[in-house]
Order: sequence, then C-alpha cells, then structure tokens
Amino acid sequence: MLPSRGVLRSLPSARATSSISSQALPAHHRQRRCPLGRLAAASPAPWPSAAPSRPDEPSPSGANPSPHPNNQPKSRHHRHPHHPSSPPPKPTAAAAEPVSIPAEPSTLVDPTASSLPSIDAATLLDLPEQIGYLKTLGLDFGWGPSSVMQWALEHVHVYSGLPWISSITLPRLLLLKPLLKAQETSAKLQLVQQNPQYEALKKASVEALSMGDTARTQELRRDLATMNKRAGVNPFNAAWGFLQIPFGYGMFRVLNGASSIPVPGFENGGFGWITDLSVPDPLYILPILGPISMFAMMK
Repeated sequence: MLPSRGVLRSLPSARATSSISSQALPAHHRQRRCPLGRLAAASPAPWPSAAPSRPDEPSPSGANPSPHPNNQPKSRHHRHPHHPSSPPPKPTAAAAEPVSIPAEPSTLVDPTASSLPSIDAATLLDLPEQIGYLKTLGLDFGWGPSSVMQWALEHVHVYSGLPWISSITLPRLLLLKPLLKAQETSAKLQLVQQNPQYEALKKASVEALSMGDTARTQELRRDLATMNKRAGVNPFNAAWGFLQIPFGYGMFRVLNGASSIPVPGFENGGFGWITDLSVPDPLYILPILGPISMFAMMK
C-alpha cells in the first residue's frame, strides 16, 4: 500500500527539504519590516548563495542533502550585497571637445594704396617720373579700361614732358574723336531719312519681311545700302560713341585715385584758378562746362 501525503511529510528527508527551501528565500520575503539588527540576530548564518553547504556538514534539520550540484538551493542574489565579486567600473575620461580655430577677418585691398606704406614722405617726393611711377605710388587697377587709361596717361606724361594738366587733357581729346565721328554719322543719317524714296524703301522692306518674302527683302535692303553709300553714311560708325563709356569711366577712376594719394605733381600742376589738381574746382566752372559741351556736340 502506498504511503499517503501525510506520511511523506512526516519523514526527515521531507522536513530537511522544506527547511532548505525556506532558507533559500531572501530575507525581505520572510520578514519585510524586520530591522537590520533583528535580521542579523535571527539569521547568523550566511546566505546560501554566498556560502553553499558542504556535503559533510549537517543541515539544521539533521538531514544530509545530496552533494550533486543540481540539488543545491538556488537564490536570486548571486553576489553578496556587501562584498561584490568584481570591482566597480572606472569612469571613462570625457572626450576632448574639438577646439575651433577662429577665422582671420578678410582685409579689403585698396588699389590706390597697395605699396604706399613702404615709402616715406622724403622718398615719395624724390621718386623719378618714369614708366611705372604711378604703380610705385600705389595705383594698380589690374586689367581693364582703368589700367589702359593709367598706361596711356603715364606714357604721355613721361615721354612728352608735359605737365599733368596737359597729360590729362590729351587722352580726353583723343577719346573725343570716336564720339565726334559717331555724331557726324548720326547727322548724315538723319538727312538721308528725310528723303521720301528712302522712307518708301524702308517701309516696303518691313512689309516684305513680315510676309516672309526673303528675296524681296534682300533686294530692298540693297537699295537702302546704295542710298546710304551715295550720302556717305556708314551706319556702323554710330557705334563709335559707345567707346567713350568704358574708357571715360576708367580715366575717372585713375584721376580719382591719383588725387587721393596725392601724386606729388598734382599739387602744383594746375592752371588758372585750378592750381591744385588733387582738390575739386573751387568755382565749379568745369562741372558746369562739361554737360554744356556734351549737349552742344549732340545738337
């Protein structure tokens, strides 16, 4: 006859197993509100996980548990709370922050004072007037209309020996030649356009072009070119007037830079009421004569 459950519980081995399982539970499950002193007095033996029982040591209930590792009680805490088995991790050194190098501020280059700081006042007055004289003083415009006018002004002044006022006037007069030629062409073209035959040919050419008659358009254009040739008119000569725009502006930049240095010869190279070329006209006569002369040429 098989023994009942009550008989099994009354055996010593069953009582030992029950005692071991009760010891395997943590202290906070058996007595949550127990003070630390009472807990140490009530359970002087170490936890089963910290000091496992040997096979030759008797258990508190008098039973000798099996030495097999599978029969050892398991605990949730595999390390002693007061004596950790591994040292705490060392804090790693903080990564060095990247240091930003401040950018140097860009400096604007003044074309009128590039090499001037290396020349003192005495050396500036004693410089010989030769080719490259203006560049030595600090005028350097690189490439373009301004550099062309600087080259022309310097060559006229050095090779002719004229004062600065005459050296400035001569290139300006040379620039008037294309402008006068353009004005002459425009005047002749206006006289030809007053001819009724010229107006009829021009109107017929526009109508033929709108209808798509290429042969008729070319024939009428040949007739118009013949009339222009008889009157001595070349329509392309009217474009010479645009040449003064870039070179006139270039001359203005050169003179403005030379007066801001100022060039030593500008202080006493004037005429009449304008003795110093590095200062504006005190009587405002030249600013008034400029537009009047331009209007007269266009008339």
